[in-house]
Amino acid sequence: MFWNYRIVKRENPSGKISFSIHEAYYDENGNVGTITTEPAQPHGENLEELKKDLECYCKALNRPVLDYSHFPKTKFSEGIERLKSEKMVSLEEALSEIERNFEEKE
Repeated sequence: MFWNYRIVKRENPSGKISFSIHEAYYDENGNVGTITTEPAQPHGENLEELKKDLECYCKALNRPVLDYSHFPKTKFSEGIERLKSEKMVSLEEALSEIERNFEEKE
């Protein structure tokens, strides 16, 4: 599944409009299928990764703005939010853990 950052326009109950950056996930036809319910936050494990993430945010400014109301909350977007809130490990950390468990069983 492909995703990128997109600008999302959202109207609050009082009618005030705001814009934020969300992760947008695409379907097999290349259309935006869902977006994260909450705006994304820049992140990186070091300054270079943070810089790359911010560059991706800037690319969102050149794409059409999405309307938040066109994306009802789905089980998929709820699942994305849950996964993002859980501690995620890198592939290297996961492999190291598997290797440690394997060595302990020998």
